[in-house]
Amino acid sequence: MNLIRDVLAKETTITVKEPSVPYVNSIGSLLGGMLTIAIVFGALAVFIYLIWGGFDWLTSGGDSGKIEKAQKKITAALIGFAIIAASYGLMKLIGAFFNIDIFSGVKFQSITKTPTPTP
Repeated sequence: MNLIRDVLAKETTITVKEPSVPYVNSIGSLLGGMLTIAIVFGALAVFIYLIWGGFDWLTSGGDSGKIEKAQKKITAALIGFAIIAASYGLMKLIGAFFNIDIFSGVKFQSITKTPTPTP
């Protein structure tokens, strides 16, 4: 029992680093972050819809109605990709024209605190 008492009585300093906190400098930074997230989710949706259309085409079994539906899904996915690519290019062009970084997004501020020693 003496061993347990010694371990619990030992003085130990535990330091816990505070987590990074997201912050937004301006409304433009917020909109840029939201735009980046929207483009990522849009690209993910296009990819999933394209795969879904390809899977429907493969499993159509030669049925012309199912093949036509699958082709429409693939066409819609490619149109969605073109819209996302055009919007990204347009935002980059606007950013270059006005000399701003639209896709800067939300920054994470690193909080560093020096632990104060206990007397």
